[in-house]
Amino acid sequence: MPRKHCATNDPAATPETLMASPREDRRRRIRSEDAKPAPAKKPARTTRASSKLYSAGALTTAQPRISELVPRRKRWMAAWFFAAIVPVLLVQQLYLFRVGRIQSVAEQAAAQNLSVMQQQQSVKVAASKFYTLHLFGVGTIGNWVASTFLIISAAGCLIVYSIRRHKVDDYGGRYRVWLWVAGFLAICSLDASTGIHRLFMFGMMHVTRRELWAGGTGWWLFSGATVGGILAILVLRDIWRSRGASLAFIVAIACYVGATLFYLRKYSIGSNDQDMMAWSTQLLCGHALLFYSVLLYLRFIKFEAAGEIAAKAAKSRKENPNAKPRLSRSLSQQPKDRPKRVRKVTTKKKVAKTTASDEAVSESVATDSDDAAAPKSRKLLRKQKQQQRRAA
Repeated sequence: MPRKHCATNDPAATPETLMASPREDRRRRIRSEDAKPAPAKKPARTTRASSKLYSAGALTTAQPRISELVPRRKRWMAAWFFAAIVPVLLVQQLYLFRVGRIQSVAEQAAAQNLSVMQQQQSVKVAASKFYTLHLFGVGTIGNWVASTFLIISAAGCLIVYSIRRHKVDDYGGRYRVWLWVAGFLAICSLDASTGIHRLFMFGMMHVTRRELWAGGTGWWLFSGATVGGILAILVLRDIWRSRGASLAFIVAIACYVGATLFYLRKYSIGSNDQDMMAWSTQLLCGHALLFYSVLLYLRFIKFEAAGEIAAKAAKSRKENPNAKPRLSRSLSQQPKDRPKRVRKVTTKKKVAKTTASDEAVSESVATDSDDAAAPKSRKLLRKQKQQQRRAA
């Protein structure tokens, strides 16, 4: 049966085209679509994530390490020393300015013929206005300087720990003391700015039901001195190789001891203001020298890790060849030209007669003592002892 065709208005339509299958229509449609030009693509929009906002210097690999901030030259170390001393002097000068202002207010109140109560009130108002310039107290500039010195020293101890723990011959793990020192200095910094030692004092008084000394002052004073003394001994043993750091640390400890004696009223140089200035000066100088000793030891171990200290020692030996070399304690590092000592053997029992074998052993020890090693000489001595015991 013939297929029905739809009517079309195309004049060029032929029976062959009208009889085309649907597959051929689909092919013709695809060819016509391929022949059309492709639409132009829109340019991709640049975002901040894809664009480069910083150069290569901002990357982590290009940033300097913390240990690289430690000064290497001596003039920079001298500049750091003066930078640590200047805040101490500035605190003292500001306190003298505060005392002068209070005295001027008291003199003005006396010149106005005010009553005693009014004069005291005016002095209290002036003291409260300049309270920030006091040497020590919560919210004063003196406490801020002390807290800053202590927290920077704690950060320096952490840097020392990060370098010092890579030392090869530290089999005892003495580098761990720097973590304890960093924690102790951080607590001291918090106490300098907030005064939390009072909470410890009141807590111990509540638990023990007794005042250790001077209204409970002994609780925090003796506890801090005990912990600080133990850590100071361990630190001094570790930094003893650096002369500058050891000297600064010892002077810092002396300043702390002097400040403690002034705090306990064991010494006095004059009025109350003078004693307070002496106490604060010694305490702040102790903080400054503690910071400087940590900085000196950081510089020392940085040179030691880079091998520059050993190179300097070898250079000094070349310049002064007549200097005697330092002898190590180990037998393997002793010079070969040096004769080795042999211990003299003494027996409690006196031997009346010596046998021929004893004489032969003693002669062999005498001849071979200069050339034999220490373990060999010890074996010969043991044989000699056994033969003498047998003869006795």
